[in-house]
Amino acid sequence: MDLYRRTVNKYRALGLEKNEYNISNRVHLMAIFGIDIDEDIEGLNLLDDTEREFVKNKGIYGLLNRGGLLAREEYLTIKVEKDKYNRYKLWTNTGYSWLYPDGSIG
Repeated sequence: MDLYRRTVNKYRALGLEKNEYNISNRVHLMAIFGIDIDEDIEGLNLLDDTEREFVKNKGIYGLLNRGGLLAREEYLTIKVEKDKYNRYKLWTNTGYSWLYPDGSIG
């Protein structure tokens, strides 16, 4: 079974249609990718509570909600680093993206 079909089947198991791309909580992330955001993403536990929620809501879920189903695995964050300018580097399966203090992703 190809990646697209597996992902669509996981969405349907959650009661979502293939066009509903919103991943907004741990349950969605766990059901679709089998990872626990708080335990399986390296570096996230090094942030304080406010930073961690910001990175999860604006960065990780924001990246995953870009594009369609096939882009999901590309944008899955596997590591988070904070730099001296209060930017967060979100390492993904295909590189990295920056999460800026204003919530924008670049």
